[in-house]
Amino acid sequence: MWNSFKYLNTYATLHNWSPSLETKTSTNILDQWIENQTNYLCENIAKNLEKYDIPAATRLIAPYIDDLSRWYIRQSRDRFVNGDTEALQTLWQVFIKFSQSCAPIIPFITDYFLAIPYG
Repeated sequence: MWNSFKYLNTYATLHNWSPSLETKTSTNILDQWIENQTNYLCENIAKNLEKYDIPAATRLIAPYIDDLSRWYIRQSRDRFVNGDTEALQTLWQVFIKFSQSCAPIIPFITDYFLAIPYG
């Protein structure tokens, strides 16, 4: 997750990009896919935390990070290099949702992700 975050930070800085504070839905199929994966992760972490099933909640994180870094970022690499604002916005929104959902499990990492300003 750290490498994915550094990737976002690198291209956001390179293209002098600032996120929109309102949630935007991209028309790109990969963006929609990672948004759905993120929603699935957040819903299931919440369900498992409500049942106090911490191991089940934490087991969801590693496969999600694999999907994010190995599939989404790798397949969208050209879009980030070219400064595609939809790709940057989607990745930023994914980090916000991930951080909010995983804060009870990995608080120091998620706090760091949420503390970085853009723009």
